[in-house]
Amino acid sequence: MSLDAGARSLLRKIMLEEGVITSAATKNAEGQKNKFEAYYKFSESAKSIPPHRLHAVLRGVRKGFLRMELAMDDALALEKLGALFIKDANAPFAELMRAVLRDAHHRLLKPSMENEVLGVIRAKA
Repeated sequence: MSLDAGARSLLRKIMLEEGVITSAATKNAEGQKNKFEAYYKFSESAKSIPPHRLHAVLRGVRKGFLRMELAMDDALALEKLGALFIKDANAPFAELMRAVLRDAHHRLLKPSMENEVLGVIRAKA
């Protein structure tokens, strides 16, 4: 499931259109005054973040003051991915398929696609 081209394309589209770039202070940076303080509790749409803000967040991550994530609605993603793989919701193994899909999404697909989408956003900036 995590290597399926259709699933990857679908998740990429969701992340680019509906994803939100969030940043938070690392444990080392909490309570410290520095130029990244404005990004300690930051979030902005991935498709509309200005390049200068993205670069500031990335600098904060590189210097160890921030951690960054591309957040998205996981329930929506799992629902759309489920439609790709689970054809009959009442099938005997449908619940097992949903469990496998949740695991594949959380552990493999989402982290991989997050890196890929952040690379695309970084290249645009």
